[in-house]
Amino acid sequence: LEVLTAIDQDGDGLISFSEFIFFSTLLAIPPKYFKVAFNLFDEDGNGSVSANEFKEVMRLLRESNPLAKAQRSNQEAINSAG
Repeated sequence: LEVLTAIDQDGDGLISFSEFIFFSTLLAIPPKYFKVAFNLFDEDGNGSVSANEFKEVMRLLRESNPLAKAQRSNQEAINSAG
């Protein structure tokens, strides 16, 4: 039941195709890559990821993502014109 809850992201009691694909993709990722990703988020190396650490890494990822940059630029242009 806990696995179903974790996979069923929209909470409708059913696993959609996109939820299935996402879960299948996670199963195919070797554990060593999860450790690398976790260490990226665990900035102080204490073995836990705080909310602030998570927010900071997500902010950095958004800033370095070219699609996110373009979207921000478009939104800023719309806001300044409006």
